[in-house]
Amino acid sequence: MGLGKTRSPGRPEREEGDKVDRVRGKIAIVTGGAKGIGRSACSLLAREGAVVALTDLLDESGRQAVDEIAKAGGRAHFWHLDVSKEAEVKAIFSEVELKFGSIDVLVNNAGIAGVNKPTHEVSEEDWDKLMAINVKGGVLLYRTCHPTYEAGRAIFVVKPAESRHRFNTVTDGKLVPMNAGRNRGLGWLRDAMPNEE
Repeated sequence: MGLGKTRSPGRPEREEGDKVDRVRGKIAIVTGGAKGIGRSACSLLAREGAVVALTDLLDESGRQAVDEIAKAGGRAHFWHLDVSKEAEVKAIFSEVELKFGSIDVLVNNAGIAGVNKPTHEVSEEDWDKLMAINVKGGVLLYRTCHPTYEAGRAIFVVKPAESRHRFNTVTDGKLVPMNAGRNRGLGWLRDAMPNEE
């Protein structure tokens, strides 16, 4: 394996030119997809054949990201979404399914760093906002996915973290935590893609 390449233990090394079709034709929702890791995840998913539902609070950046994907030959659509609002989460999931079909992948990337203050100076409002997006938002997204895997369809849930990438597989109605290596860029997403053999 050459310098700069990484792979998971036990995972076959890729051959040059080898195509990865594990998400081709799959429907993927990405929260917080307008910038940063979320935007890169959208681009990677679209490049490898997924249909991407990009969601964010940043409308202009989100639409720009969708335009970039379209120019590169991918398929994507933008939805404005506040993950801390259950009604919005349910409505967007329904709209995505009406437009594209059943959802196969959820990249739960939406999150905020919060205010840069000592804990004793953080206001109740700032704390509630942080918890609403970073914690409650994740719970609402997982709950909204529940009917999909309860009906017997697989859905892969990915949650990138700041310093240590983390993702979850929903299996038999349970969230099973798994950890990928530190400082691996978008390797976490490639490793997380469902492998249908």
